[in-house]
Amino acid sequence: IKMDSIHTILKEFLNPIIDTANVKSTHEESSFADLTLATFTFTYSIRKNIADTFAFTNWDVLIDQETNKVKRLYLVKKIDPTTTAQLTWLSGKYCKMLYLKNINGKTNIEKEETLTWSFD
Repeated sequence: IKMDSIHTILKEFLNPIIDTANVKSTHEESSFADLTLATFTFTYSIRKNIADTFAFTNWDVLIDQETNKVKRLYLVKKIDPTTTAQLTWLSGKYCKMLYLKNINGKTNIEKEETLTWSFD
């Protein structure tokens, strides 16, 4: 896969834009220092009693304590009432997209795709 096609592959996770203007009133932030992973973990989740007006329901950003760079990103996005998409991004290693379908209380993996980076 060429770098210029990454936007096309990840388009599901690029919209809507996650910024303060879009999420300040609908999501809350929590954080902690994870000594096991040597990261600062920031978790953003939808506030209780808020209508589903923003497609991303929650996400985690893990910052390396030593370098202060993003180490891992995990996003959960509601595609429609029965479909959820998840993205796990491990900096410099890979990203994994998982699409889950929930029908009658049973969740099935609809699609799973992993892109591994090779910078050699």
